[in-house]
Amino acid sequence: MRATVIVGIWAICWSCGACGCGTFENLRGEDPYVPTERVYGGVRYDFEKSMIMLADTSGGHGGWLGRSAQLLLGPYLLLVDLPISAVGDTLTLPILLERNASW
Repeated sequence: MRATVIVGIWAICWSCGACGCGTFENLRGEDPYVPTERVYGGVRYDFEKSMIMLADTSGGHGGWLGRSAQLLLGPYLLLVDLPISAVGDTLTLPILLERNASW
């Protein structure tokens, strides 16, 4: 019983912490290779990264293990993270519009 509760709490914390990554990346802007502060940039980021992961058959530098991780993370980004990023991007839209307004 106790192990089930601990696993449940861990799963809830992990799922809340691992969602909306595209929105965070869009607002954070620390990666020089990723355009940031785009309107719905989190959705774009998730879509682009998931397509790269699903199209790359080499697995990057990880070989078959890297390919396995890509086959898990690609659909996760599309099915779980992208809808949450859409909500996050909608909520942060006024902030981005204000930042990018040219007066």
